[in-house]
Amino acid sequence: MLWHEPDRAHEVFHHSLPTSAGVPLTVAPAIADFPGFLTKERPTMNLTRLLILPLAILLTLGLAGVASGVATSTVTSKTINVTNGECVNPGNPPTLADGVTPCGAAVYGPTGFTGHIHGTGTGSVSDYICVHTPGNGPFVSFGTTYTFTVYDSNGGVIATTTETVNPGQDCSGTTNWVTSGSLTGIDFDANGGVVAYSVLITNPNVTSANAQATFDSYNSIRNEAFGDSGQARSASVAPPGPPGEIPEAPAAILLVLTAGFLGLAFVARRRLVAGRATV
Repeated sequence: MLWHEPDRAHEVFHHSLPTSAGVPLTVAPAIADFPGFLTKERPTMNLTRLLILPLAILLTLGLAGVASGVATSTVTSKTINVTNGECVNPGNPPTLADGVTPCGAAVYGPTGFTGHIHGTGTGSVSDYICVHTPGNGPFVSFGTTYTFTVYDSNGGVIATTTETVNPGQDCSGTTNWVTSGSLTGIDFDANGGVVAYSVLITNPNVTSANAQATFDSYNSIRNEAFGDSGQARSASVAPPGPPGEIPEAPAAILLVLTAGFLGLAFVARRRLVAGRATV
């Protein structure tokens, strides 16, 4: 009754006040002394409740929009440079882009292992080497720190970083063993879907001069790359050989020796024929 009839409540309130010698006591004004106070509060509360649902919906949609707008990268494939070109196709044996020529041994130059990473979108990228020992064990992550750099099609540096890798971990699954230092903001789309890379192993300190000795206990290596989503592995290839080794050299030398032998045989035959003719 006090809620719905504020005027009546005011009357009842004053009639019930205590008196002293028939004179009503002076008291501070009560809420009921302000007509309409309670009746004006209810519509405001109802309006607030009505606004809660649409505001919640708008907030949810806004957050979804922000989430959908977050840039992400997807790595799709990668290559590794070898002594006779760029090893593109995994297999047994792995082959160059022509799908026929077997890949040579990995090349470790002044900037480390090199090749290309293919992907889409913009986001983070990480890269490291996995090694395999003779036998049936898995590939495992190698080293603890790397200098990882990506380049545009003109050889310009897009970004570089120092990565930290958890060494000796099984590379057969989908776990990224880079614990810190992944590159960020790599825009594959702006670079035609592919960037060049180099991974220089700094712990242990691997150089082109000691790469063969560093990897001589392994029979195969491969390169792993991760984006915000997607994972790519290069073909597994033989570890680096002696510094400056060129697999085509033995064949070239054999060709020269063969040509020399045939030349000497031709001269000897001519002399033999000439000797018979003078007898």
